[in-house]
Amino acid sequence: MKSVRVENDDLTHAPIRIPSGPLTVVISTKGAEVGGTLPRDGLSVVLWPEPENPGHPLHGIRMVNSKGSAFLMRGLPPGTYRVAAFDTSETGVLWNYAFLNSFSGEATRIEVNEGTKLKTEPRLIPTERFNSEFKKLR
Repeated sequence: MKSVRVENDDLTHAPIRIPSGPLTVVISTKGAEVGGTLPRDGLSVVLWPEPENPGHPLHGIRMVNSKGSAFLMRGLPPGTYRVAAFDTSETGVLWNYAFLNSFSGEATRIEVNEGTKLKTEPRLIPTERFNSEFKKLR
């Protein structure tokens, strides 16, 4: 989804209530791609929006497991993101936005626009650092 407008109001990044006036939704097939290399295979690469945007259905957390030492994420809406690699079997917690934000200072910050094809090398979050944050959740 490229944009959502009600008359002259852009609601792309806002919770949507069906209006009484005309609603315009613009769809684009030119989603951004983010890919790159990792220090080794078997890592989980997580990309999350900055700031969190729960009103946009496509602007959420994305996660892929690396194939060899490479990864690729497609169909991303324009925006600013953080991306990091994790070596953990506790992947469920990687869908937690608050948990991921504890790594924002260490994660790689990227910006993509419509049609961007970006190569990056996400920082690997040390296992000890991950475990320290994970223990705080218990």
